[in-house]
Amino acid sequence: DQLYNIYWELIISLIFSLTFLPRFPLPLFPPFSPPIQGNKGGVTVRLSVYGHLICFLNCHLPAHIENTSQRLDSFERILELQQFTGSRAETILNHDLVFWFGDLNFRIADHGLHFIRETISKKCYHLLWDKDQLNRAKKTEPMLNGFLEGELQFTPTYKFNLASTEYNMSGKKRKPAWTDRILWRLKECSEAGGSEPPTSDPKKTISVILNTYNSQMQYGISDHKPVVGTFSLEV
Repeated sequence: DQLYNIYWELIISLIFSLTFLPRFPLPLFPPFSPPIQGNKGGVTVRLSVYGHLICFLNCHLPAHIENTSQRLDSFERILELQQFTGSRAETILNHDLVFWFGDLNFRIADHGLHFIRETISKKCYHLLWDKDQLNRAKKTEPMLNGFLEGELQFTPTYKFNLASTEYNMSGKKRKPAWTDRILWRLKECSEAGGSEPPTSDPKKTISVILNTYNSQMQYGISDHKPVVGTFSLEV
């Protein structure tokens, strides 16, 4: 178990480095054409676990509350442009299991700054869920069909003062939001009833259990607080 934990940590560290290292010459699939270096886009790593193909997709999507459509367009473009070799899973969504995570930059719409801060202070996070732009998009966007996420029972992860647990209240007055997320998608659940076998090997099944999902408030090197999810996979 310890060896596997180290292995997964190395994979996630690699994905993080590939996405945010500014001068790394990557053949990425950013949501821009022609390809350019920048801090928005996505990167994937995939592997086979006992015959199941698992894809890790890390994204940094466009910022600002008014750019929901740009975020969705960028994600759709990433899904379209990333192609894998081999016939078992040529696209991201063809994998048996996809983990999608990163600074997805979705915000809390409609509610005002005072209401959001008051709700956070009382830890009544559920009052904000229906205005979360990603939660809304999951109900209407076909490409998000099947993506699951744990309940947002932690403090919104953006925007904080550096080396602090206090929200940034500078002149821009950005509303706190759950910009940093971890989701997953099982192909067999998303394509239930279809003619295609649900996994790479139809004799095998895979299931995912979310054990914990929370933010790490002790880190202060960014205006975001990192999010950690721990999962158990049954294969």
